[in-house]
Amino acid sequence: MIGRVGLLTLTHTKKLNVMGNALVTQLIDGLNTLVGSGALAIIIKTLPGVKVWSAGYDIHELPPHGQDPLECHEPLRRAVRAMQTCQVPIVIQIEGGVWGGACELVMSADIVVAAAGATISFTPSRLGVPYNPSGIMSFLNSIPLHILKEMFFRAQSVPVERLAQYGVINHVVPAAELEDLAMEIAGDIVKTSPLSNAVFKEQVTSICNALPLNSNEFERIEASRRVVYTSEDYREGVLAIKEKRPPRFRGV
Repeated sequence: MIGRVGLLTLTHTKKLNVMGNALVTQLIDGLNTLVGSGALAIIIKTLPGVKVWSAGYDIHELPPHGQDPLECHEPLRRAVRAMQTCQVPIVIQIEGGVWGGACELVMSADIVVAAAGATISFTPSRLGVPYNPSGIMSFLNSIPLHILKEMFFRAQSVPVERLAQYGVINHVVPAAELEDLAMEIAGDIVKTSPLSNAVFKEQVTSICNALPLNSNEFERIEASRRVVYTSEDYREGVLAIKEKRPPRFRGV
């Protein structure tokens, strides 16, 4: 911690900071420890100079074929909830590539700053994963609808410079200036009212998550998702990633 700014560094870089239970547990414990130690703002980052900020969900921890890969207690959902319910503002600084489920983690931050040349790749359709409603809401609260649709359907890397044009990324700066910018932003935050910030963040999160789904809509969505995660395409998507080859989807 520097003053009242908490620093949380993802150091599982040899495993590309995949969002498995080990990293997520450390992330949640780190947030709680920093808040308990009096942090008024938190910066989440990884080691400088990496090519991959996070490779997203750890596919080796996916449940067996036929089970929901994004049920409420899986690692990514726990990480996102921890980010959203953390009572102090969170600044994420990214460089390199952000892939798959890690994109939702980034979008769950309060402020996002990025190194020039960094990219965001939202890739569940490469695995045949049926994203869940709460996850989609995380993206809809941050990304314009048509941009989000393009990111999902194409599953290609999008430069942070483009996303900054739509306000998805707050600032893009040269990598050498990234850490100083994050500290400057966090330094401004700690000069403001922590009570006001906490209540503002809680209200924004509640309002953004307030879209109601009636029971019929929820059941219909879950039935549609079940068709996907019990499909042969889902089995093929996961297998293709593990075998490092393009998937051969057949729509069944």
